[in-house]
Amino acid sequence: MTSTADVKNYLFMKNLFFALFAVLAIGFTSCGGDDCSLESVAADAEAYLELGTAYSNDDSKENCDAYREALVAFVAEYEGCDDVSISGQVTATQTVIDGLDCQ
Repeated sequence: MTSTADVKNYLFMKNLFFALFAVLAIGFTSCGGDDCSLESVAADAEAYLELGTAYSNDDSKENCDAYREALVAFVAEYEGCDDVSISGQVTATQTVIDGLDCQ
């Protein structure tokens, strides 16, 4: 029998790997010199992925809230970028936000 925690961890890891894949895809398809640059997106994504790992290891409300805040900040920072791969990362990040249940 699968517990709720197991399902939650599975879904979280699935989203985390999807987000990581999207970051890598950006690395192969994107370049630029402004706030939508690869370096800026990758640095911010790395920061929220670290918080995601912390949340995966300890799914406390505090870790969930910190992870959610980082994801929301990422979306706010890059949602206006014209690059298709960056907008794809923003969409993927919003999907992760929508799936979080910080209680």
